[in-house]
Amino acid sequence: MERFSFIIMAVAVVLMLGGTVIMIVRRGHAVGLWTGSAISGAGYGLASAALSRGVDVHLIYYLLVYAIGHAGALAAIRAVGRQRMPVSRLAGLYYRNPALCAMTGVFLLSLAGLPPAGGFAAKLLLLFQAASQGELLATAVMTVCMAVSFYGYFIFVRWMFMRTGPDDSPIPLPASAAGMLAVMAAALMAMGLFPGQILHFLGNIL
Repeated sequence: MERFSFIIMAVAVVLMLGGTVIMIVRRGHAVGLWTGSAISGAGYGLASAALSRGVDVHLIYYLLVYAIGHAGALAAIRAVGRQRMPVSRLAGLYYRNPALCAMTGVFLLSLAGLPPAGGFAAKLLLLFQAASQGELLATAVMTVCMAVSFYGYFIFVRWMFMRTGPDDSPIPLPASAAGMLAVMAAALMAMGLFPGQILHFLGNIL
């Protein structure tokens, strides 16, 4: 690996580790979980840039998935309440607004790198790319961070589907916000179900 790429990869490793730690330490607050996820996600993006030695379809694909997933998750959090609210405010979201809960679930699946959302293909491609280039340390760090981060995302899911809170009133969602979130969730699902076609399309326009 060239020196410049090595420096980028070193920064990527620090971001991935730091973001994952923030997710676990601040797991009781929605903003802490989201911030940690955003930081570690930026680390994965830098890792992809270092491995690609520049801009290629894999990097663009990851950045699109990363941007849509985090923007969608943040918008969903804001739809429930304050950005700095405790995660417990998500209690019973499945019953209070099933559509919002389902779309939030898609964003979380993608951020966690689980199928069938786009984050699964994006992170899997990144792991294969690192392993194929012999970057064993980067591959190990990414694998550990992904595994540990599952716990942080599960906290969101547990409160949304498996917990109830003192407030069980329905959560209204304006039609414009619902439409925007639906498009973003659908895009993530399409990128996860048809990664080959998406990568081919990106390759044709780059």
